[in-house]
Amino acid sequence: MSADTVGMQTLPAESTTSLAALSLPGALQHQGQGGTCSVSVAASYVASLGFESGRASMRSAFIRAAGILAPSQEGYTWHEASMLPWHCLDGISAAGLRAVLASQVEGGKTAPATANRIMAAVRGALRFAWRFNMISRDDADRAADALTSFSGSRPPAGRHIDRGEMAALFAALAADDAKAARRDAAVFALMAVGMRRAEVAGLDLGSIDQQTWHVQIAGKGGKIRRVHLSNGARLAVEHYLASRGSEPGALFQARHGQRMTAQAMRLALQRRCRAACIAAVSPHDFRRTFAGEALSRGIDLPTVQAIMGHERPQTTSRYDRRPEQTRMQAMEAVCIPYLAPGKAA
Repeated sequence: MSADTVGMQTLPAESTTSLAALSLPGALQHQGQGGTCSVSVAASYVASLGFESGRASMRSAFIRAAGILAPSQEGYTWHEASMLPWHCLDGISAAGLRAVLASQVEGGKTAPATANRIMAAVRGALRFAWRFNMISRDDADRAADALTSFSGSRPPAGRHIDRGEMAALFAALAADDAKAARRDAAVFALMAVGMRRAEVAGLDLGSIDQQTWHVQIAGKGGKIRRVHLSNGARLAVEHYLASRGSEPGALFQARHGQRMTAQAMRLALQRRCRAACIAAVSPHDFRRTFAGEALSRGIDLPTVQAIMGHERPQTTSRYDRRPEQTRMQAMEAVCIPYLAPGKAA
């Protein structure tokens, strides 16, 4: 669903919140309506986003921003944060939000990427408000221009799954005769060839061509890509399909025939890691590992980028979590013809 086709989400009149006392001048004050707002710009913007993981991230960002702009001892739920009149944020208050985030980043309390995501959420709400003629373009630009991104980063999240751990995980699944084990093995195999868990959860039986073994994937922003399955990934899916049956619908199903959610896949991975006696692995660690392993085998960066569905090669490069030993080996391969003094031929 695109931003152009999403309507403004209206909130019931009794749900609106008064914002009379705020810590930042002018922050979120709805002029002429006593500090209340019956239209949720934030909810409308979040609803326009393609992936539930992205929507969850933005909901969290708005909650964080609300806690800075309109502090509350009880904190905010998403519903409460979404009711705030974000389209009334002015340039001064936007600058105040960034100043608080800057202090948190400098103090190590907030990662630069997290602060940037919070500001991106607010900028998105302002763009939505302008699109629906709730504010002028100049007002939107003034507030958005104050929310410039931070540079720098913390050490990257996640890790590389070594081959021993990967083998132990799939060995534990092979030892389990339950149908759920075949399903989980296929889920993890698809993640291990670079698919996002939301993409895996969104697959239907018809997404896989069982003649060519190509998988059609609906990625972020509705972008479609095709990935070819081979070796272990293909076998895992083949074995699962033999037990699943040929009924159309969601490829991966929970107990009662409902589509297996991305959250259920994460929880299944946690259980399977414990059963295999390996350190915790996140679904995204499979993508990170795929990037590192593919690059180690000499696959060029644009090809890895295309398989993973990244818009920019820089994003793919950031996924590389290969251990320091890999970098050391790369340096050993570089020959510098240095000669000590007096050793020249």
